[in-house]
Amino acid sequence: MRWPKAREDLDLSPLTRKDTALGLLEGKRIGGFGQIAGHVAAKAPLRRNISQEEVANAALYLASPLSSGVTGEIHFVDSGYNIIGM
Repeated sequence: MRWPKAREDLDLSPLTRKDTALGLLEGKRIGGFGQIAGHVAAKAPLRRNISQEEVANAALYLASPLSSGVTGEIHFVDSGYNIIGM
């Protein structure tokens, strides 16, 4: 193995890291889900819960060339609930 001697010897091809943080997504019902969903919908800035389609749309955006300038970010899909500090 040959150790790189200069920056030019290193493979520094662009890497990106992107994640999604999901809000309350309706699915299998658990005890108290309706109460929690109502609280989130009442407090979130968009005043609603998210849908599976919204999560899929965000994931497609992050996987597509449209997000080529995005890295090191967490993309929240939660109707804005993450910004209210609860």
